[in-house]
Amino acid sequence: MKKIILLSISLFIGQQLFSQQIYPSTLNTTSPWTYWWWPGNAVNREGITWQLEHFKKSGLGGAHIIPIYGVKGEEGHFLPFLGKEWLEIFSFTCAEARRLGLGIDLSTGTGWPFGGPGVTKQNGAKQIVFNEVDTADTLKIDELTGKSTLAEADVFLINADGNYKRVNNSIIKNRLTQPGNQKYLIITYEPTNQQVKRAAPGGEGLVTDHFDPEAMKQYLSAFDATLLGGKDRLLPRAVYNDSYEVYKANWTTRFNEAFIQQHHYDLKPVIYAVSPGYPESPLKGKVMSDYRETLSALLYEGESTWTTWAAKHHMITRYQAHGAPGNLPDLYALSDIPETESFGSSNFSIPGVRMDADYEEKNFGRPHPLMMKFASSPAHLLGKKLVASESTTWLGNHFKVALSQIKPQIDELFTAGINHIFFHGTTYSPSGEPFPGWLFYASTNYGTNSHFYNELPLLNRYITNCQKLLQESEPDNDILVYLPIYDFWADTKEPLLSLFSVHYAGKWFLNTPFGELSAHLWENGYGFDYISDNQISQLKVNSDKSVSVSKSRYQTIVIPQTIHMTTETLKNLNSLAQQGVKIIFDQQLPLQLPGYGRADQQNQFNSLIKGLNYSPSVTKGEAISALNRLNIRHESLNSSGLSFIRKQLSGNKYYFITNLSNKFSDDTISLSEKAEAVEYYNPMNGDRGFISFKKKEQGILTKLCLLPGSSCFLITYNKPQNGKSWHFNIPADRSFEISNWMVQFKKGSPAVPKTIFKPGELTSWTTWPDSALQWYNGYGSYSADFKIPAHWNNSKGVYLKIDDLRETAGVTVNGISVGTIWAVPFELFIPAKRLKFGRLNTIKLEVHNLSANEARYLDTKGVNWKKFYDANIVDITYRPFDASKWSPVPSGILGKVKIVAIK
Repeated sequence: MKKIILLSISLFIGQQLFSQQIYPSTLNTTSPWTYWWWPGNAVNREGITWQLEHFKKSGLGGAHIIPIYGVKGEEGHFLPFLGKEWLEIFSFTCAEARRLGLGIDLSTGTGWPFGGPGVTKQNGAKQIVFNEVDTADTLKIDELTGKSTLAEADVFLINADGNYKRVNNSIIKNRLTQPGNQKYLIITYEPTNQQVKRAAPGGEGLVTDHFDPEAMKQYLSAFDATLLGGKDRLLPRAVYNDSYEVYKANWTTRFNEAFIQQHHYDLKPVIYAVSPGYPESPLKGKVMSDYRETLSALLYEGESTWTTWAAKHHMITRYQAHGAPGNLPDLYALSDIPETESFGSSNFSIPGVRMDADYEEKNFGRPHPLMMKFASSPAHLLGKKLVASESTTWLGNHFKVALSQIKPQIDELFTAGINHIFFHGTTYSPSGEPFPGWLFYASTNYGTNSHFYNELPLLNRYITNCQKLLQESEPDNDILVYLPIYDFWADTKEPLLSLFSVHYAGKWFLNTPFGELSAHLWENGYGFDYISDNQISQLKVNSDKSVSVSKSRYQTIVIPQTIHMTTETLKNLNSLAQQGVKIIFDQQLPLQLPGYGRADQQNQFNSLIKGLNYSPSVTKGEAISALNRLNIRHESLNSSGLSFIRKQLSGNKYYFITNLSNKFSDDTISLSEKAEAVEYYNPMNGDRGFISFKKKEQGILTKLCLLPGSSCFLITYNKPQNGKSWHFNIPADRSFEISNWMVQFKKGSPAVPKTIFKPGELTSWTTWPDSALQWYNGYGSYSADFKIPAHWNNSKGVYLKIDDLRETAGVTVNGISVGTIWAVPFELFIPAKRLKFGRLNTIKLEVHNLSANEARYLDTKGVNWKKFYDANIVDITYRPFDASKWSPVPSGILGKVKIVAIK
């Protein structure tokens, strides 16, 4: 029998797994990267070079290769995953990326989750199946006796009083019936038979057992013999583990042995207590808690096998731990780059930012910054520089996502501690493939056939400017919030396989004391990170009574209302309190031990609770009030409708502030940090300068102009600084409308309208009298003359404001480009030097719409562009995609265009 060794998570939690980099230290991580799907691996050198050069041109920093299902008709070009030709093209891709200064990451397999042709049923994912059958139901009993897994089944006789009695399998094998109103509970342990989702050629097969390190090693051996086996073969920067989608898997061959080792009792005699039919009882909650704890520990072992393997081969790891039946902070902490996921659109109240009306929140949830913090928290605690996000997945339907929708989603990720954006994403598509090219089944498309591709460098530049500061600075949070994982594990209302999804904040997170406390801290402007039991055991006390594992120092630990806590964690908290660390218990101290196997620790539990109860370092009561009494910093920005993250570098504070509401425009704000200088920086256009401020007893007051949808950095310096001043351009109450527009169309598809329009009122061009505009995807050129009153002349300029823009507008004034409007607010500052005051000025707006109307054309005309295997192709509701049913999507300028004076 194999020796069972449950890894101690605490042995790994503080380690840095960053391996020796195979890429230069100058590798660009500040620019966004993209998921790069390879359909059928039907790629070639010419196409790889062409697309990588476009990545470079658009301002991307790298790409993450995910081999997926193929394109019909391209079967002759399919390359089996990890085959000789695939390895050659992958090595070529890495070399070309290096030439261009781009990075390459790779999924550890095709599609997701881990699995493939080398996974046997023995090493595949496994599940418990509970069958309750009437003892007289011979047909059902006969059906079960046909299962090969029956020999290992556990059988219980349930009598009329609801009592469970374990019986020998022979009762079932011999088809013995029982008198009276009785049932059998027959528990079998079976393979799930789940296949890899969206697999590429050569990657099809069973999903591997993530709870078994030996199974994981066997799976990874396929890479040892191929990807890692060649001499001087180029490797990816990072290997990747996607969000946990191993369905039904809640068992592994060695589960009971591991359970006994961890909890010191045999699960099998009481396993009936975790069956769906067992009634609510203390026993059910206790055994379920122990069961889930063991499952979590085994998953940690399996995933750490992968991270250790990667480090051994000098590759770093990106890991999406969400969706797993494990303790999320511990799982995220395993990787070099923890990664979250932004799926769908947030419910912003920003005027002009749209949400797709077809998106089904009930089925798919919405992004939430407090969920994203599960990835950023262990990175902050343990000193990991990068925190990634799979970004803008299904932000809108295919062909309907605008850059103005993308920016606020990215900003929300930044406030949650994300600083390494991955677009979701780009599909490899031959350069000559007609619109829309090869597409992945899920939006958003960032490829060369995207309607916003020409304007994509503007978004990429913005993200680069932000991530440069967010990556070079360090976390500056004061609070560690304990995740009461045992309360979640003891919840009998949830299925036995309790999964912690990132998508559904309202289902398992926000409606709990932990979630409610986190939301209150967020709303009240506190900086905090989550912490697990095992991470608490790693904390060291500093001379100022703060705690840390790496560089980040925290002033206090807050424990939400918690029912269950282990003696190990109570010991650690007692030790910290004895050293003077401030600990806040929200409302109450823990009430009981978790699980069934810790009953002999009750006296120790009581003693430890008593120690905390009388400790002068411990506060019990409402958490926000307690934090105020301890003078823990908090910002008032959230109460003004602003969102932020505060970071620090060399004692200076970096505030990234974004207006994701319709509550703030310009006002005086308060910052908690004392300062000798305050610098404003606009990452959209690079504007920066020092702004005036007033000192107060705690922190400063300063004026901020930040319209809904806008963002900026404020940097507070602890020493005086020299540099140019910055004064906000505040719109005055003087304005006029530009009229007498002429509109013509020059570049687009499927056909360019030839009519020249002079609309009296600006409406969607799909309503104008030219049928070609119903389908048009391209640029409309709006031109007009206007005269600015001579007395408006000043040293600054004017604002150009558009009521509603669908979707981007390059602006030229008097023959000189002055910028592009691509995000909310739909306005642009025009400097005075580009204007003629008191005389006529000429303005031209090159407006590009969405490609949705051309997609309508293709589906209405029956063009065969949907030619993909697997998901071919679904819409945002996961139903077959059909744009022919859409109404024409509004395009162009809707409403008024104004020139607004500056105060």
